[in-house]
Amino acid sequence: MARSCGIRLGAKHFEIVVLDGSVKRPKVTLQLEGEIPPSADPVAGAVRALREVAKKYKLPKENVGLAIDGGLAAYRTITLPFDDKAKTEQVIKFEVEGDLPQWEVDDVVVDFHTINSTGVESQLLVTAVPKADLREHISILEQAGIEPLEAELEGTALINAAHSAGLLSVDSAQLLVHVGDRSTSVVVVDGGKVRSMRAIQIGALSRETQHVEEESEPTEAGELPEEDQELLVIEDDESGEAEELPELPPLSEADAEWLDGARQRLRREIGRTLAGLQTAHEIEAVYICGEEIPGLVGSSVLDIPIERLELYPSPEEAEGGEGLPVLAFGVALRQMGGGLLHPSLRREELRYTGKLERLELPLAVLSLLIVTFLGMKLIVAHKMIGFNEAGIIKQWLRYSNVYMLERNFPEAPEAIRKYAKDAEDGLDPDRTRYEQLDQIRLRLRREIDALKKQLGQDADITKPQSALEAATHVVGVLEGLGERVGRFAIRKISSSYQPATARREDRVEVKMDLTFFGTDDVEGTANYLAFKNELGRQEWIVEVTDKPTDVLENRAGIFVDSFTCYVDTAKIARAE
Repeated sequence: MARSCGIRLGAKHFEIVVLDGSVKRPKVTLQLEGEIPPSADPVAGAVRALREVAKKYKLPKENVGLAIDGGLAAYRTITLPFDDKAKTEQVIKFEVEGDLPQWEVDDVVVDFHTINSTGVESQLLVTAVPKADLREHISILEQAGIEPLEAELEGTALINAAHSAGLLSVDSAQLLVHVGDRSTSVVVVDGGKVRSMRAIQIGALSRETQHVEEESEPTEAGELPEEDQELLVIEDDESGEAEELPELPPLSEADAEWLDGARQRLRREIGRTLAGLQTAHEIEAVYICGEEIPGLVGSSVLDIPIERLELYPSPEEAEGGEGLPVLAFGVALRQMGGGLLHPSLRREELRYTGKLERLELPLAVLSLLIVTFLGMKLIVAHKMIGFNEAGIIKQWLRYSNVYMLERNFPEAPEAIRKYAKDAEDGLDPDRTRYEQLDQIRLRLRREIDALKKQLGQDADITKPQSALEAATHVVGVLEGLGERVGRFAIRKISSSYQPATARREDRVEVKMDLTFFGTDDVEGTANYLAFKNELGRQEWIVEVTDKPTDVLENRAGIFVDSFTCYVDTAKIARAE
């Protein structure tokens, strides 16, 4: 059975979900949410917290996925004039480079999702994440003893979770919102397909970043000394009842004012997004998850309700049970092979990080087996060579002479028959048995070549080039242009073969008297130039001479006499 682990790592919080089973019926074996204890070094605090969780709950070390803050990325929508994923992978960085003036393109990891495709061109949603930020988040998990196989943004994990919950109907559109620690991810889904994605730089901890000076001294309800801090993990105990949490202190007037401002700003951003949407289906609802902002869920924006996005391990637990961490579930589901999107931020030099360590033992065993096999083959080959020299090659030579010279080629020249007999009797000590066989084959080949020359089958004698073939291909180019040359007339055509000289190779000269009709002489001239340019692009054309044109008396076209081109039909044969 497949097993996967999804982790959402924020600035102060993390979520973990472990799934078991199959994509169609995943079973949640572990779900927890934790808080990263305050520390002078945030990275060290996160590593310590995740290491304790991994050790306590024995998190799987294989098939782990990571979701990082969506505010770290830049989102762009571009259109490419082709629809080939392999080609897109090659050019995507160069195409989006001009849209990322804030970063060097070599310093970011670029991922893309196809929004729309017509077969001729494709519209892409492109995300770019700085490698330094991605490396920092991956390094935290690695130091904690957890190796993430893949990484993605909060927005893509949100889409996969909503798709698993059956919210992305093909008959309606939805707005998905996740309020994170530092930013809020907003995704527009129309008809079950992702249309846009962006991040709003406001989150549940935004006030802390704006008022760092106010937190210089801990309060009674503030942080504890480091030696007294404990990891806060919210989970279900064996009895199925949630662990009782300490009562939170009431909000201060400044915090309440900031929270009200954050709620108003999020409502304003959601309203701007809804007002600017051009979707094929009607917006069904706004689904929000993540950190709690009081006053958002249950309200409406532009008459569209805002509902809480909640997932439950089973339908029986939907009433009164604890909901799953949405993003961690989306990551775990994607690692199991499900979900609507399959993003990949661990590409380029980060993509294969840690894989070699998992392959070291199998590669070492495979290398040992290969060396052993090659050693045995070397010993056997050495023995066979010595044995062959002792007698088998001699028997081979004797039966080869009987088969070739007595049965199939009794009319062989006497010199060849005599040398084969001498070699069989050991009268050519200067050559080994192998060399004697090669010498007989060489003499037979020379005799065969001599007979071919007598019969006129010598491959060195080249045939003259076909004048008919050259004229046919030139006329074929003119006929293949169709409407591009309009109506035309071939008044005269001649073709002649020209043998090679000291300065040039064989070729065929094709001369034509042509008339190109049109509404006026300008159109006739354009048709003539279209034919001339297309002919010059052919690989088998050696030269096209430039001839002057004359206007018809009624000015309904032009004519050209003795239009000449030179054709190398040998190149036509190679192309075919």
